Amino acid sequence: MPVSHRGRPRSQDIDDAVRDALLDLLPRVGYSGVAIERVARHAGVGKPAIYRRWKSKAEMVFALVFHDVDLPQRPDSGSLEGDFALVVRDLMFGWASPIPHLTLPGLIGDLAGDPDLVSRFAETFNARERELLGELLERAVRRGELRSVPDPAEIHMMLIGPVFIWLFCYGRLPSLEAADRFARGTAAAAVAMSA
Repeated sequence: MPVSHRGRPRSQDIDDAVRDALLDLLPRVGYSGVAIERVARHAGVGKPAIYRRWKSKAEMVFALVFHDVDLPQRPDSGSLEGDFALVVRDLMFGWASPIPHLTLPGLIGDLAGDPDLVSRFAETFNARERELLGELLERAVRRGELRSVPDPAEIHMMLIGPVFIWLFCYGRLPSLEAADRFARGTAAAAVAMSA
């Protein structure tokens, strides 16, 4: 059984009810219309059950719509560019799907206005993403593609920035060709950074 950050046992039934409620509400009321109290009422659970799991609406939404801190290791494609391509394709097509696409702009707005929230994301969700990217970079060093491991945070920004701009600033549809170009460019930058 999962354990919450405060050490109390978590009920999978409650987790599932909250997820179902959130995914039902988001398409109808949008990110701005979602509140923890509303999700709790829709899920038939108390607000404390949600606050035991997440400290804010943004953290709840990110964990249930995008990913929690428990992320599996990335598959080995055989090359750094291939590994990055898998990451960027997942991001591009994942963010373009209806609920993430609806949700991400409001979530970014909440992050932009709350330095404490940014810090919590950096220590949880983003930390796990950087850790996984670090593993890809270390794998590339072992293959001989990189001389050393460049800063995973910089690589993280290079991978997600173009995807966000492609989808949300230019309003373009997801594209395997674009994802692979972004991955190729980031792999080349990683090689230059490791020299």
